[in-house]
Amino acid sequence: MIELRKDIDDIRRMLKANLFQDEQHVRFSLVGRICQSLGWNIWDPSEFYTEYKVKKIPPKNLSKDVTGKVDIALFIPEKTSEGAEVFIEVKTAGRLEYEMVSGELQLLTYNTYHKSAISILTDGIQWRFYLPTAGGDFDDRLFNELNLRDDDPDEVCRVFEQVLKKDNFRKKAVDTAEAMRKERKKIISINLIKDDAGIIAEKLDQPIHIIAQRLLKTKYKLSMPLEEIEALWERTIPGSSKLSTPSPDIKAPTTPDPPKGRNGLPPKPADIYTFKKVKRVFVIDGWHEAKNWGDVKVIVYNRLLDGLKSGNLSKTYGVSQDLKIYRRPASLRDGYYTDLNLSSYNVVWHCHVALYSLGYDPIKDLKIEMEGNNESHERS
Repeated sequence: MIELRKDIDDIRRMLKANLFQDEQHVRFSLVGRICQSLGWNIWDPSEFYTEYKVKKIPPKNLSKDVTGKVDIALFIPEKTSEGAEVFIEVKTAGRLEYEMVSGELQLLTYNTYHKSAISILTDGIQWRFYLPTAGGDFDDRLFNELNLRDDDPDEVCRVFEQVLKKDNFRKKAVDTAEAMRKERKKIISINLIKDDAGIIAEKLDQPIHIIAQRLLKTKYKLSMPLEEIEALWERTIPGSSKLSTPSPDIKAPTTPDPPKGRNGLPPKPADIYTFKKVKRVFVIDGWHEAKNWGDVKVIVYNRLLDGLKSGNLSKTYGVSQDLKIYRRPASLRDGYYTDLNLSSYNVVWHCHVALYSLGYDPIKDLKIEMEGNNESHERS
């Protein structure tokens, strides 16, 4: 692991210096280097197979994005009967955010008939790890993700060692991936009920983790011991505790933090957003086009960012320069992030809380226009 850590440190230096200028740089000088550190012979084309042509692919899926060729396929030659151990789709550094959908479609298609043990989508910075044999949607097969440039380097090395080291293939790597996938699903479930648990706990004056335990059982038929809920409460990246530790300036609340205001929390918005498509949003002094509900929060939070930077909202409602604390981070200006792992209702609620915390009136200063609605939506 010492050699891997040296390589990771050097790659991080080069990433921060923007030395990886195209996809080929990422494929060989970055991904290839890591594979070599993990025991793969990148000089043997039967083991480190670039532009590997999948022999069978649904014809309807062929397109300019899905060519039938995997960027990198890792094989153990003496085990070729089991097929590729790993499929890796590579994007230009910094482009994964914009090519996530096409990249996942590529991996999904390539694994239709020839399932790899592990599949990876990466631009060298962001790494997303999938377990193709798992059921459900492709997102259900995601078992871990990391940021090679920004995450704790020891944790980056640990994840790579566990799920990409040649000596672990294939049983140990797959078993580890499945354990991480199950933990990730628990973390997602906890994050989905956090807001409701906080509101109910505050109203009933009961411990938030007990309320969360009940909600998990009721909504998702998921029975979890209190100790496990508490251990996973602030976790955002499966299989890693240090990666998801909030920055020192972020306080992890045990209940939702009431924003500053004369009457505590602002009024709850009306729950009429489900299955509605947003068109544009008005915040404080102007209208902005919005393609989806995530855009609404990004627009509002960018408008309020200067105030939110110095505000006292917790990470649940606030902003941070540490994207690791969020389940689904969204980029704001000035290097800040906020969370988009929310329903449309909670997007509006978070916007209300943020506006109210800075002295604005959420009813007057936030208006949302939706399809089929010629008038601005101003209800609370």
